[in-house]
Amino acid sequence: MQAEGVTKLINAHGFHVRPSTTFATMASGFESKIQVSADGAAPVDAKAVIMLMTMGASVGAEIKVTAEGSDAEEAVKALIAHIDDSFGGIA
Repeated sequence: MQAEGVTKLINAHGFHVRPSTTFATMASGFESKIQVSADGAAPVDAKAVIMLMTMGASVGAEIKVTAEGSDAEEAVKALIAHIDDSFGGIA
C-alpha cells in the first residue's frame, strides 16, 4: 500500500534537532518505508534524524511525506498531524 500527504511547515525553526528527533522516532514506529521531502527536493529517510536535519526545511516549506507498506496510510496521517502540531509544540 502507498500513501502520501503534503503540508506546510509552521514550526519557526524548521527541522532542527528536537523536531527531527521526535519525527524520526514517530516514523520508526511504523513498518512502512517513509520518506520526506521539502519544497520538491530529493526525499530523505524519515527515520534518520541526520537526514531530516540536513533537508534544509524552514518555516513555510512545503513538506511531502510518502510511505509504502502495510501501515502507510496510518503513518502519513500521523506524521502530517505531527508536523501540523509543530512537532508536539516544540519551538
